[in-house]
Amino acid sequence: MDGLRGVRLAASIGATDRGTLWRASREREHDRIVRVIEPRFCDGRFRQALSTLRQRGHDRMLGVASEGWSDGRYYVEYSVHAAWRSLAEWLGKPADWWERLAVLGDVCEAVAHWQRSPLHPLGMTLHSVVVVGRPGEARTWLVPCPSMTVTSPCDLFGVDATVVATLAPETIRGAQFDDRAQDAYALGTLAAQVLGCQPARLAADDDEHQLEAQARGVLLRSTVIGSDIPEFLHATPQVERLFAAIRRYRHLKPDVRPRDAQELRSAIAAVTEPLWLAGQMRVAEPATAMRVLDQALTREPDRMDLRREWCLVAEGVLAQSTGRTADEIVERLLRYLKVAADPEDPGSWHRRAAEIHLRRGDWQSAATQFHAATVANPSDLDALLGYAQCWIGLDDPGNARHTAAEANRRIDRLARNQLLTKWEADQWRDRFAKYMR
Repeated sequence: MDGLRGVRLAASIGATDRGTLWRASREREHDRIVRVIEPRFCDGRFRQALSTLRQRGHDRMLGVASEGWSDGRYYVEYSVHAAWRSLAEWLGKPADWWERLAVLGDVCEAVAHWQRSPLHPLGMTLHSVVVVGRPGEARTWLVPCPSMTVTSPCDLFGVDATVVATLAPETIRGAQFDDRAQDAYALGTLAAQVLGCQPARLAADDDEHQLEAQARGVLLRSTVIGSDIPEFLHATPQVERLFAAIRRYRHLKPDVRPRDAQELRSAIAAVTEPLWLAGQMRVAEPATAMRVLDQALTREPDRMDLRREWCLVAEGVLAQSTGRTADEIVERLLRYLKVAADPEDPGSWHRRAAEIHLRRGDWQSAATQFHAATVANPSDLDALLGYAQCWIGLDDPGNARHTAAEANRRIDRLARNQLLTKWEADQWRDRFAKYMR
């Protein structure tokens, strides 16, 4: 095939129901994907469908650069203009489960674009969806190829088990099927695979047993138990809704499956919403909750609700941190507290900052912040009480007495101006009395 000259095949990506995909290079390293197809599948219908696909560009699909025969097999060459990995390769790298799920959410978003193409069914698998970009910024693209005429389940021998699991059971049984129902099944299966759901145990791990299991729709388990989602989240409405959606998309009856990706996309969005996710994890896994918010703030640095939640989580993480890590958390925490401060209470962020320093045993820094709070709001007796406490912590009872004396003057003034009742004023004087000794 003339078009394939100059292309260097590097490594197999995986065997699919539409040929084997290879990582390849032409002008630069790994700027091509090559699909190798056995000749018995390349009939006139297939080649005509491929020609139509090549002539029309479609959003979020890799372009077909060339196609034809070489060495007795059919090749389809795709061009890739950015660093990429197949979805299977991407899942093989360290990534949090919610990051992986967010990438599947992007697949759901792309399905609407893909379904406007003449490619039916789409043939979505871990090998034929590629991921471009870093976690949090990743976009997914389809490596398109028309479906092939499968006359017998034996035609699927050699296909990777992860790909077999995406094939709708009715296609393996040779029953009449609906293109969009097949797409729905593949999409639900990708969601289960992305979440770490495991294949069922088979009597033998061979092609025949895998295809027999998939014909009954039981090759892959798609339950929350055994997935990568932490157990303490299993009973939340959001996670229950997500797995209910996955089960509908993978339903054995094609007419029960949703007609588009919206239901799954909505369920994924609810589970990956960083504010909800961090709130659920704040107590059980505070460090993980902080990581969720860090990733979210990288994408949306101006979201004040995320910053406020980060501050709540950070205070919990800080209690378990020491050394440089703790210092970095404190520095960022104080910066966020200042930005998120209530404009109606100018001393509030100073007071919270002081409390953070107190928990770390830093009396001097706490005193500085309590003093700033009393300057910002002279009637803030809580801050003044904290200021007096800091002087005791700094072994300076003289300044503690001066602070208590100033507090009594302010209490008297507030009482005269009827901002404190007599009972409230007496309560405050009692609190400061121990610092007058």
